[in-house]
Amino acid sequence: MNKYTLQILFSIILVNGLLLSLSLLGPDFTIKSPIDGEEFVISFPDVRESLFKSAQQNNENAENFLSKYDDSEEIEPETSTKDNGNEGLDDFLTNPETDGERALDIFFKALKNESESRVVRVAHYGDSQIEGDRITSYLREFFQKEFGGEGVGYVPVDDITDNVNYFRSTSGNWERYNVFNHGYSSGKYALSGLVFKYGNGKKEKKEDKGKDNGNDEQTTPEEDVKDGESPIEEKIEPEETIPPDTSGGSLFSSKNSFYLADSYNFLSSAKKQKPKKKKTASLRGSVTLNFGKAVKFSKIGVFYGKTGSNAQVKISDLKSGDEISTVGLEGGSPFGLKYVKYRGNGSTIRFDIRTGINPEIYGFFFDGNNGVQIDNLAIRGHSGDGLLKIDKNYLQAQYDDLNVKLIILQFGMNVMPTIHKESDLERVKKYYSNLFSGMKSRAKNASILVIGPGDMGVIRRGSNVSHPFIGRVVEIMKQCAIENGCAFWDTYHLMGGENSIAAWAQKGYAARDGHFINRGQKIIAAELFKGINGAYKEYLDRIKIN
Repeated sequence: MNKYTLQILFSIILVNGLLLSLSLLGPDFTIKSPIDGEEFVISFPDVRESLFKSAQQNNENAENFLSKYDDSEEIEPETSTKDNGNEGLDDFLTNPETDGERALDIFFKALKNESESRVVRVAHYGDSQIEGDRITSYLREFFQKEFGGEGVGYVPVDDITDNVNYFRSTSGNWERYNVFNHGYSSGKYALSGLVFKYGNGKKEKKEDKGKDNGNDEQTTPEEDVKDGESPIEEKIEPEETIPPDTSGGSLFSSKNSFYLADSYNFLSSAKKQKPKKKKTASLRGSVTLNFGKAVKFSKIGVFYGKTGSNAQVKISDLKSGDEISTVGLEGGSPFGLKYVKYRGNGSTIRFDIRTGINPEIYGFFFDGNNGVQIDNLAIRGHSGDGLLKIDKNYLQAQYDDLNVKLIILQFGMNVMPTIHKESDLERVKKYYSNLFSGMKSRAKNASILVIGPGDMGVIRRGSNVSHPFIGRVVEIMKQCAIENGCAFWDTYHLMGGENSIAAWAQKGYAARDGHFINRGQKIIAAELFKGINGAYKEYLDRIKIN
């Protein structure tokens, strides 16, 4: 053995000895930056913990809760009968009282008095946890089975993800503006936070490179085509984005630890393909939706803002070859919604839109004549604050005209990568307090239900455990919801609390980053419906007494 080999061996032993010593002494060391005073935490694997504890954290609450679903083929909501001191409500639903009424009473009153004669609408807002109608589709199924209703509700012109209910194809010349990272300067968004106009390829679409963390400002690109202008004939389509694969719960590195929400900062992390040129018709656009056989609806609605004169939409059933109707898009002041009657299922519906100016098209509705409808209003990477960018009076008018009686706000995952220390929690509290109070002022004739985030996994010292601040964020969101007269549903404690994500991931019900998959989505929807329906029955008992 020569001297160089001995030197290398000695260096390896020395470095490993140093790391072992730091692990035994630490395992966490805090270093303060001399420049801005920010604290950084360096973590070493805890040798003592690794020797005497399993790397996989067990959670008996999660195991016990999920055991009832392990052997059942069908997942159906159970009747909530447990009395927890909240007048018989489910353990995980808090329905606070203000001035003699509970937070969900407006919605419950509409269920009782209106659902048999008209559509009672629910607006389900969220991020990638619900995108593509995940969770929402099951919740809609349970509500429509109990209270009637049909169809899938709101459908945007285009989206960055597939939908569980239909396949969509478009003419390719639609520009998608949203309240998160591609703003529309007038603020006249649909209630979904979206606006669709014709794009012209004159300049590359600007993207917000910042993070949606409740603190950073968002940029607002100019509109690509002004009202009255015609798009050029040769169109360069926006770059196609492909979301990263997170089915295995992969993690990326953040500043002080390892985190993931696959919806987080999507536009920055997605792979991009080269733009391609395509000829498009001026002032025309089309959308085709191929629905699954189980989807039935009796009304088709076209939702729009400014369209100018002589704007029209031809609606066709490609399966039968019949033209359903040609609808004029006049009277969009401040917005318009035109319905046509339809009866069918498993259909392929095509919309051919022709206008005199570059229009504001918001999307489509596929509804019944009564019962409950739940609209899936998801924007990937969003944490909710963008909803306050929608013109306040404009949004309130949409809620009233569409008879929205319940607003569900399901956010929280996308703020977690920005929380590194205790002081960050104060920012989160201010953020959600502003959001909930702002939404209350915009939805005076609707109830608001806040759904807290579930457990999220991070890698710490070689083990997959809960994010160290997830429980605190849940409590902050609950407190802010109650203070602003909103109901709150606690996904985190339903799952089993700290380290429950490991059990859900092991059974294939969730990815380790906290996104629900497969049966996990339906379990969450079933438990949520059980809680809301239990509170509704309590409401019926309460008004009988009064």
